[in-house]
Amino acid sequence: MSFAELVYLPKNLNSDKMEVTVIYEKREHKKEIPENTSVKEVLDLMDISSETVVVKRNNEIIIDEENLDDEDVIEVIRVIYGG
Repeated sequence: MSFAELVYLPKNLNSDKMEVTVIYEKREHKKEIPENTSVKEVLDLMDISSETVVVKRNNEIIIDEENLDDEDVIEVIRVIYGG
């Protein structure tokens, strides 16, 4: 085994953590979160009410109870109310 093989560390060494990217108000926010974290938990972490936004992943709307995966990119879109 070479020295390079001995010092190689996988990208996600801490397997109970993962990184997601949240696009909100035209900004990208990188968040390190525990595995099995839901969309709602990420929104709560960012002080965003899940009742005022729609969340998209891969151009599909997802519900706030859905769990995220490592390296997911989600877009948070504010809902505008009117009368």
